[in-house]
Amino acid sequence: MTHFLKDILRQPEELQRAILLLAGANRAGRGALDAAAEAIRGARHVYLTGIGSSWHAALNVGAMFHQHGHPVYLLDADELLRFAAFPKDSAMIIISRSGKSTEIVQLERSARRHRRAHQVRSRHFREHVYNARAGDRNAGEFGGW
Repeated sequence: MTHFLKDILRQPEELQRAILLLAGANRAGRGALDAAAEAIRGARHVYLTGIGSSWHAALNVGAMFHQHGHPVYLLDADELLRFAAFPKDSAMIIISRSGKSTEIVQLERSARRHRRAHQVRSRHFREHVYNARAGDRNAGEFGGW
């Protein structure tokens, strides 16, 4: 069985874990998710990015933002990394299955270095970072930078 198929087959269980993390008895992740949402709501500029299939997911997420009257800048992660400057009051949403591709890692470092962008990712809650990789057994862990 391929890793891709394993990820697909784990999705129902992982979605249940995410729901419990956000809405379960202890609601452990809700505060961090609310803080991330507030950072996005308060940002004058919101960037939405990904690479590969995550970029295709970002395109659909971007359409939802636009439907609700919240325009976002949609740029492929490599283009965003190489050609964009992040103004103050920016938020960045990075969609990534693994969080390990070169462009995603470099983009995250760049955003942190400039301290101009809150990041909402998918694997761990870290400040304004939420990261819940598909099929990741570690999803929901908490940690600092």
